[in-house]
Formats: sequence, structure tokens, C-alpha cells
Amino acid sequence: YSLIFFLCEKMQQKWYEPTGRNRLLNELSNELLARVFSELSTRELCIARLVCQRWNALVPLAWHLKQHLALDEETLLLLAQNGQQQTANHSAFQQYTSALKSVDGSKLTRLRISVSSNTRQLLTVYELSKLLEEVVQRCPRLAELGLTDSTTHPLEIFPNNSFVRLVQHCSAHLVSVELANCAGLVDSSVETLLGECTRLVSLSLINCPLLIGVCFLSESASAGCHRLVRLTLDACLSLKEANLARLFERCSNSLRHLSLCGGGVGTPTFSHAINSLTELNTLRMADNNLSSVVSPPLQLHMLLTKLDLSFTVGNDRLFGAILNSCTSLKCLLVDYCRNLSDKMFDVEIKAPLEQLSLTRLSRITDATLEKLAAVRGQARRTMRRLTVSKCVGLTARGIAHAIESLPALEWYD
Repeated sequence: YSLIFFLCEKMQQKWYEPTGRNRLLNELSNELLARVFSELSTRELCIARLVCQRWNALVPLAWHLKQHLALDEETLLLLAQNGQQQTANHSAFQQYTSALKSVDGSKLTRLRISVSSNTRQLLTVYELSKLLEEVVQRCPRLAELGLTDSTTHPLEIFPNNSFVRLVQHCSAHLVSVELANCAGLVDSSVETLLGECTRLVSLSLINCPLLIGVCFLSESASAGCHRLVRLTLDACLSLKEANLARLFERCSNSLRHLSLCGGGVGTPTFSHAINSLTELNTLRMADNNLSSVVSPPLQLHMLLTKLDLSFTVGNDRLFGAILNSCTSLKCLLVDYCRNLSDKMFDVEIKAPLEQLSLTRLSRITDATLEKLAAVRGQARRTMRRLTVSKCVGLTARGIAHAIESLPALEWYD
């Protein structure tokens, strides 16, 4: 749709006339329309084929040309409802394989496989292994790969061998890999991924409890770590802080987005991340324990713009140091940090905050809002979004005064 609107704008024509005729669309060739439709999702394709007979005839061709494919329960259901594949007496694995064969694998660049739903198991480990082998044979140019499982049916046994063969087969093209709820994933597979994929810039490992981080230490994975721009290690409870510290040293000049939510890490890991990652823009460390004193002191750099510490067990001294030292921080989320108080804002706020979220901080009072709305304060000139929901220590008068005193405020809760 965006491409169609772009073409219409360049040709200075309306894509839809009041008379009901799609003048520009009728002038486009079938090949061009099919290429445009191939960028749509499965749901959008199913809607598009209901518009007219011509679009209905173009959808199968567009599906064959798709470069982005999501193999999940919803896709299979939509394809069955629209007659794209037969589902009678077919297992989930046969439907997945059929959907994969219906597209041109040589052009497929993005593939996402959902192993199971929240209500029932779709693929067994053996079937997933066979499906990955099928991907190896048909999809040599994958750039983005995602393997996700539900929290209800986590993959306690992961087909590491098939995954490694797929990684090695697509190593020259892979730039992004996401693995979620893969309980059987081991460090050796991640080490191969980092060592073989020369263009990998984004890696997401969510709820992979067997990982302890030795995959980041080997010399073969060193080059892969140096290239990472985006890294997610949420809910990987077995990661060792010493291994993470070594990883941060290797990613110091490349990593810009880091997420370590719910990983059981503490203040030392936070300190290593802040002090080592000089190019970091976004840091998410929600649901961790940051209550201990930082030693050595934080050396906050100039590039950090977004910090999410929601649900953490923090301390006023640490968070106050962030507000005082990080002169580029624009977004700070400290929702549900139950032990934070007004003392966090006793420092001079040098951060040019545009978004501040303080949901359910019972120890926050009107003194905090007065500090934010101070005439000489940095936040007074920059604050655009403010959330103080469920802060029982605030009064209506204090909130009203803060809203009136923040001239740049666009949204508040």
C-alpha cells in the first residue's frame, strides 16, 4: 500500500476516484501489482483477494514472490480459509512444509517459525528438525531468521545440529537472528552463529536458560561480537556476570541497543554495561536487582538516550547519579521501582528528559514534581511525556502545578 501511494504521489494522480475507478491501479501491470502485493502480510493478502477478480487472480502469484514469510498457526488458518492449501488429514508439519514450498525459496530473505501456540503443541522437536533441513535446501539467502516457542510449551530439547547447519548454510547473508523460549539451546550453537555469520548485527536470545555465556568468550566468536549492534538477552537466568563483562568489552565500539530484562543480573553488570559500551543508545534492564552501591562509580557517556529500569529493585543514589551525570538521556522508565523516593531527584537534573515514567512509586511526593518543574531545571524545558500514575503520595494540586509549569508537555497520565 505504501508503495502504491508513493507511485501515485510521484505521478500526481489520485489512487482512488470518487467514481469508484482505480485509475492508476488499472494502469499498473500484473507483474508490478504482484510485486507490490508480495510485500503484504498473509492477512492483508487474504483481504486483498476479496477486492476484485483481478486482485484475486494476482494473490497466488504474489504469494509465490514473497520475500517475507511467517510460519505460524494464524498463517496456516488464513491460507486454508482462502484455498491456498489443503488441510484435510494433514498434520501441522505437512502444512508448514506445504506453505514453505508454495513460495520461491531462492528469494526468501525473512523467515519466522512459530513452533507452538499457547493452547496446543504444533511441532515436535523431530518435525522442527526436518523443517529446518527443508529450509536449508530451499532458502539459501535468508537474512532474518526467527524461531519462537510459547511459554506454555517451551522447547526443552532443541535441534541444535539442524540449527547449526542452517546457520552455516546462510552464514553469508544472515544479519538478524531471534530465538525465543528455546530451553534446549546450548552455548556451542550460539558460538557457531557468532563465528560463521560475518554480517550478523542483531541477536535476540529470550528465555534460553541453558546459556551461561561461554559462547561469547571464544576467539571464533570474537569477530561476531565486535559487529553486534543490537543484543537481547532477556530472561536468560544462567548467564554469568563475568561472561557478560567480557562480552561488553568486545562489543564496546559497536553495540547500540542492549536488553537484559529479567535476567537476574545485578549492579555490577549494569556498571559494566554503562562504563564499557561507549556507543550505547538504548539500555533495558527491567526486573533486576540494582540495590547495591556501584563501585567503581558510574562513568556515564554522552550517547545514552533511553534507559528502562522498570520493576527493578534500585536505590536513590544510583538513579540520582544517572539523572545528574547522563547529559543525553531523553527517556527514563522507572515504573514499579517500589523503593525509590524523592531523594532520587535531590541532585541537579542535567539529563534533557523528554519522557519520564514513574508509575506506582508510593514514596514519590509533590517535592519531586516541584523539582522537575523548577525554573532553572533542564527537564522543565524538554519534558514532553510524563507518567505519574498510581503514585499515592502525589496531590491534585501538585500535579496541576507541574502540568502548568512544564511548557513543552504534550501528554501526561
